[in-house]
Amino acid sequence: MIIEKDGHQVKLSKLGGAITEWSYRGKEILFPRGEVVVRGEKKIRGGMHACFPNFGPVAKEFGLPQHGPLRDIEGVETNGDSVLFINNGLLRNLGSKFCQVVTRVAVSGQAITYFLTASLELPGKNFRINPGMHPY
Repeated sequence: MIIEKDGHQVKLSKLGGAITEWSYRGKEILFPRGEVVVRGEKKIRGGMHACFPNFGPVAKEFGLPQHGPLRDIEGVETNGDSVLFINNGLLRNLGSKFCQVVTRVAVSGQAITYFLTASLELPGKNFRINPGMHPY
């Protein structure tokens, strides 16, 4: 989806709720998202995505990839400025009964704001999250 306001143009993808492009008054701010080959393996580079529930690697016992699984999950567009993820396998391997994540972009003046909101239900478990943003 494309969000245009106050000279900004922001492209928000349903895949991971990532910002794939951002320009201000026709000038690109982020390197656009695309595929590159790194050591013979295709990797996505560019743009900016949320790392949820973890930024970086975690202990193998949690079964989560580096930078979390959110960036590889397809969400549903809502309100023209946000992407919703509900029980998309984000935390099922940890016994989660419910996990909802929303990513949203707001444009105001010379800035954009990227929001990540999460609701989790992990009965009987303490689970800390370490989300982050991964710009390229």
